[in-house]
Amino acid sequence: LKIKPIKGAVETINKYSNDFEFYFITARYELAKKKTLEWFRNSGLIYKEENIFFDSEKAGLANKFGIKYFIDDNIDVVLNMAKYGIVCLLYNQPWNKELLEDGVMIKRVYSWKDIDENFKNILNKK
Repeated sequence: LKIKPIKGAVETINKYSNDFEFYFITARYELAKKKTLEWFRNSGLIYKEENIFFDSEKAGLANKFGIKYFIDDNIDVVLNMAKYGIVCLLYNQPWNKELLEDGVMIKRVYSWKDIDENFKNILNKK
């Protein structure tokens, strides 16, 4: 995969890698597993390979692992996460503009700088 991480993603995730256990759940098909894992290895991200999952049922898997916060740009994923009580950071994209966030379970973010601010707030509440 030649896709580069979104600006600020690697820096933000790495910055908080000692504070949070990061899970990466992708709806990509198992056929893309080799290329996706290669992308992770070349991305500069601090991650655990055992925390990368290929599953279209992201909400169920996140709930199973006790994930409390999730970042996604897919409306259906975000709404399903909220049903499980998982706070979602909805990464703003043209295809999710119609979803109105509630500011509690669903918070719209426009950049990884916004995500960084949310991570700081989560840590300050601990």
